[in-house]
Amino acid sequence: MIAQSLTSLTEDQWDELIHDAIKQWRKPDRLAASPLLGLRQVAARQAADKLTPAVALRAVIDEAVARLAPDTAAPPSLDNPEDPRWLDYNWRPYCILRGLTARHRSISTAALQDLVGLASAHYHREYGKARMILAEELRTLEGIPMTRDEIPWRLEYPSGGMRADDPFYIEREADDKLAFALRSEGQTITIRGPRQVGKTSLLARGIHNAQEISGARLVYLDFQGVGEEARGSLGDLARVLSAHIFDTLELDLTVWQNRWTTPFLPQDNLKWLIQYALRQIDQPLLLAMDEVDILQLTPFSKDFFSMLRSWHNLRASNVAWRKLTLMMAISTEPYLLIDKVGESPFNIGHLLYLHDFTYEQTAELNRRYGAPLNAAETAALHALLNGHPYLTRVALYTLVAGGLAWPQLLAAAVQDEGPFDQHLRWQLQRVDDDARLRAAIVEVLANRCCTDAKVGHHLLKAGLVAKVGDNYVCRCELYRQYFADRLHVSTR
Repeated sequence: MIAQSLTSLTEDQWDELIHDAIKQWRKPDRLAASPLLGLRQVAARQAADKLTPAVALRAVIDEAVARLAPDTAAPPSLDNPEDPRWLDYNWRPYCILRGLTARHRSISTAALQDLVGLASAHYHREYGKARMILAEELRTLEGIPMTRDEIPWRLEYPSGGMRADDPFYIEREADDKLAFALRSEGQTITIRGPRQVGKTSLLARGIHNAQEISGARLVYLDFQGVGEEARGSLGDLARVLSAHIFDTLELDLTVWQNRWTTPFLPQDNLKWLIQYALRQIDQPLLLAMDEVDILQLTPFSKDFFSMLRSWHNLRASNVAWRKLTLMMAISTEPYLLIDKVGESPFNIGHLLYLHDFTYEQTAELNRRYGAPLNAAETAALHALLNGHPYLTRVALYTLVAGGLAWPQLLAAAVQDEGPFDQHLRWQLQRVDDDARLRAAIVEVLANRCCTDAKVGHHLLKAGLVAKVGDNYVCRCELYRQYFADRLHVSTR
């Protein structure tokens, strides 16, 4: 295959060629038949260093793989499998490809999967991504442009919490405050903000930081996934939480079983079992709890929240409890969760409020997506979404992955089957299912004061409105346009 024909290859064809070259890496006779020999870089290397075609191709691929290292430090070596970078997400493409193309050592696929910490299906998915990264690098070095309709392989549709090392994560003021709070053991930290503002992602970064800084043992619980049966009573929840702690820390479950045969109150049993766990481990313990305010709907919520406050107070008199850091994420106003100020765990320790993106943060995210918008368009996007983190990521993903221009996205913004349709329909369904929420959002759209303060707080928790002074306004212009149209409210 001549070099000219390489310019017309599809993304899948590039992937196939690279996959085949790696499979034949240690078979020079077969590698010498690779169409990748048509790369001008291979011919130049062959002539300059008087190499055989196969050796020249290996040298070019070696150089391209080396360029995938995320920094200039000496890369991880197969001779040092304990190097933590083998497990680092940012190093993953380099590590997988280097493991397969190491010059002086060969390693089995199973051994490489263990080295990079990936199970079979996950490994093959990540290997596929690594090949696409390598293809892009070779094409860049060769001067072969990516076509407009090729979907960027690096992008994943925004959904749920983001990894601690996600390159599209935008740090905000709350990140700095969380990092400061985690410098010391035995903290109580509450992360607060509306839906889809990034609380779970910030929680993940806090977990990562605590483990990096102090080697903390983690027990993570998402109350959204606990199930209704476990939320039946305080006793049910205490048993589930304590069992989860013992199982995660690999403690003796006989101790757990014996304690629950005693006649003590559930909160006493839970406290005893946590104290036992704290004394069994050498490291600090981080208890991270997401969607905590789901418990607001239970009859025992105030007892549970008071119990968390008592754990905070125990640190003053009990050394073991100083090893416990509580980190919680909520969307609800704290006084709606528990009205007794002296018993609330949400007004002590570090209180972090997570805000929507500023214009500067929107502009930075646009830059990380490859700057699909110019300065004026970035300002227009921020005006439409008001820095809503999730919707801003969806917009930029759609622009890049879908090959859209800003006027196209703007025109389709509130349309059915538009880029935000799934999210907007879900929000509309929530409002339609509750007559009080519907009436409240209509009041907001009509620029009238929300007459039911509690319902206003529910809209705030849902992330549909923002509070400006004593009034509520739509969280962003997109919401205002969409709900005004679907609920038939004149906003003139």
